[in-house]
Amino acid sequence: MSIISWNCRGLGSLSAIPNLKFLVRYYKPDALFLCETLVFKNKMEEFHYVLGFDYCFAVDRQGRSGGIALFWRNSFNCKILNYSQNHIIVLLLIDKVGVRGVIESLKRDLIVPLMFILLELQKISALRTHGELDQA
Repeated sequence: MSIISWNCRGLGSLSAIPNLKFLVRYYKPDALFLCETLVFKNKMEEFHYVLGFDYCFAVDRQGRSGGIALFWRNSFNCKILNYSQNHIIVLLLIDKVGVRGVIESLKRDLIVPLMFILLELQKISALRTHGELDQA
């Protein structure tokens, strides 16, 4: 499984789409995440045909900033759980079992770094945990 994540800093330039098409054709990712697209949702949904992806989930830009999108193929079996202007939370399904079911089969030395990364991302993006919601 391969995923490309790209801060494209706007898809309005003449070279942005051809460069993106090249990346997708060369690396053949199962999923593509774009941030700072500076493009409205309806335009992003048109791009999934151009780029050869089966699905697209996009969040509108706000004013002159923002805009995020996730494109994926049938092979990337996922479910959108939550989203905002700053994030898209996706549950990746592997063999029709959620990632939570797969974690038990992973070794602890792989889980701890992953949990640390997720906690840091949570701090950066100001996502709230259930405990924080109870205290608010």
